[in-house]
Amino acid sequence: MKLHSSTRGGQFDIIPVPAHCPWAGKSSIPHTHTKHTHTKHTLSTHTKHTLSTHTKHTHTHKYAHTYAHTYSHIRSHIADWARPNVHWCEDNLCAWITAPANTYSNLAYILFGIIMIQHARKLKSKTLLLFGPASIITGVSSFAFHASYTYLFQIFDYFGMFCFVYLAIVVQLRRLNVINAQTQTLTFWSLVIFSTILVPILGHYKIPYQVLVLGLVFLTMFMEMRLYVLSKRKGVHTVANYRYFIIGLLFLIGGATCSGLDAARVWCDPTNHVMNGHAMWHLLTSVGLFAFFIFYKQFAWDQGMQGLPVIVGGK
Repeated sequence: MKLHSSTRGGQFDIIPVPAHCPWAGKSSIPHTHTKHTHTKHTLSTHTKHTLSTHTKHTHTHKYAHTYAHTYSHIRSHIADWARPNVHWCEDNLCAWITAPANTYSNLAYILFGIIMIQHARKLKSKTLLLFGPASIITGVSSFAFHASYTYLFQIFDYFGMFCFVYLAIVVQLRRLNVINAQTQTLTFWSLVIFSTILVPILGHYKIPYQVLVLGLVFLTMFMEMRLYVLSKRKGVHTVANYRYFIIGLLFLIGGATCSGLDAARVWCDPTNHVMNGHAMWHLLTSVGLFAFFIFYKQFAWDQGMQGLPVIVGGK
């Protein structure tokens, strides 16, 4: 493994890249051109079938060379993209999927997202229908980031995380009577886009943008505690069952612990491309997000739904 340096917005990063990777540097994959020698034959010794076969071989070689050139050109450009501000334990392979364990583990978000969409459709809830796509976006964006290991897709990864975190905050704002069903979608996307724009700005000033997500998670916990207190004041019939909320919280804590052990190189086997600490973070948090969805199912978010009253705070 060698060290590959890149500059981004005043930042200097030392990025581990496999030394054997043909596109580890800034040059394209070199192509070895095979020199073909053809023996002269008189027309009388060739048949039409032989000529046809030779022509097909020539075209096949030409197409294969064109494909290889295009492939190498794309990969060399991706390799030259700026790298993220974090490197997990798993070694980055010289492949389209650079970190298999950290990449394929994101399929859990997509799976649970599909399940959430099915649940929301049965309940005919437009509000709950937002959870499934948010989980799928989280999975797809994280998949793209870990597959490419580039700064550009790291921003996309944060876009996905903001989608689910802000969805929880938006429904909490509805319960606090700060926003309503008509303005929740606009509020949601405004917060997601604004926070995503902040990521490269924080990166430019060398501020770890991971703290932004961490702060939003703590804000979510604080708002839920506030809602619980307000519910108790209003009466026992408005108090939600927090069983699945606690389960979701425990899975998040467990996932964060695994990811932390990965980052600290405590749970670390760089050659293990099946399971590692950060991959476990993906698996555990996907379950946790689904548990939060089950928690929010008990509220009557939309007209015609049965459940607990949504508004417990505000005017």
